[in-house]
Amino acid sequence: QYSSDQCSWRGSGLSHEFHRRDVEQVYLRCSQGSLEWLYPTGAIIINLRANTDPSSGHTAGVHVCIKPQPYSQGSHVYLEHKGDLRLLLAEEDHVLGEVICFSLAEGALFVEAIPQMDISRRITSFQYELV
Repeated sequence: QYSSDQCSWRGSGLSHEFHRRDVEQVYLRCSQGSLEWLYPTGAIIINLRANTDPSSGHTAGVHVCIKPQPYSQGSHVYLEHKGDLRLLLAEEDHVLGEVICFSLAEGALFVEAIPQMDISRRITSFQYELV
């Protein structure tokens, strides 16, 4: 179904029922890693955390940079903060491979699958780094 460590996550939408609108929470706690979502369905909320003691205050100035793989497709990537979504990366922009950065304090990544009528292979994939 999926595999995860503290740095990277890999999962498949094939484990969800057809047309289900599941939202899965993913927690990644490394300074860099990756996400690979095969046959994306529903949505994933990716909670990125610096691998430091939260009471130290070192997370305040931390930024996250994401870089989609050129073959990545099948989803939109948003920044989610207190229920509001801001589009960071539309599906058609994945192929450009541009690096997008934002403050860790701004929220979590919300990756929403685009409904597909066929079963062609789609993979949402990107790398991230906390700077």
